[in-house]
Amino acid sequence: MRSLLAFLSFWLAACPFPAGAAGDYAELARLANDWRHFEQPTMNHCVPDYGASAMAAKADGLPAYRARLRAIDSQGWSAAQKVDRRLIEAEMNGLDFDLRVRRPWARDPSLYATVFGERSDVPQHEGVTAAPSIDLFAYDVRQPDYSRQQEAAGKPFNLADFFAHMNESGTIPFSLIETEMVDSPMQIGYRSPQE
Repeated sequence: MRSLLAFLSFWLAACPFPAGAAGDYAELARLANDWRHFEQPTMNHCVPDYGASAMAAKADGLPAYRARLRAIDSQGWSAAQKVDRRLIEAEMNGLDFDLRVRRPWARDPSLYATVFGERSDVPQHEGVTAAPSIDLFAYDVRQPDYSRQQEAAGKPFNLADFFAHMNESGTIPFSLIETEMVDSPMQIGYRSPQE
């Protein structure tokens, strides 16, 4: 989603527009950014709020975003720019369908499965998921040093000792998972227990 916004910003700066079209396309980019914030669930004490009142507020706010999209004049836009507009429209239609028909927060318990250990083969997670999700594969969760230290000292691996070591070091306790770091924990807001 952020890549779409970055692409839209780059496209605005790099591509020549017919007179009047640049301002309208810039408005689409602003709408896309506002839309991304609107479609995320309201957070209450770090927990997404999918209650009836929160979903009613989404349903009440959706027509204003659709009106903003309809007010944008796409006359003279390139095919790629028109596709960007249609993508935002499709996302709005998707939220409308979720609000009126699917209602996954009320019908689908898998919505609340928010911890993912493996990367999906699609850019987003498969199926509906509550936001925000925790992608364990994005963290470097290896602790080979502890295991090797125990082995070198001739000591067997002891889970209780491992957790004690983990608590001292402030790292995530998944020593046997061998994954590669995708994003720095600091980039996504992780704070160590010592801070």
